Amino acid sequence: MATLTIRNIDHELKARLRIEAAQHGRSMEEEVREILRRALNKRPGPRAAWEAGCISDL
Repeated sequence: MATLTIRNIDHELKARLRIEAAQHGRSMEEEVREILRRALNKRPGPRAAWEAGCISDL
């Protein structure tokens, strides 16, 4: 697995993240992973976008 470090997080954002994590019974790290996973799964990946472009050209 890769490691990602995010610096300069606003104090209010960090506090909100801590609250969200607690409400979901997760650590802040787990909460961030889940937020990223959900955000990225909402949009098609680069390959899906490329395939959609190819199909529309046919």
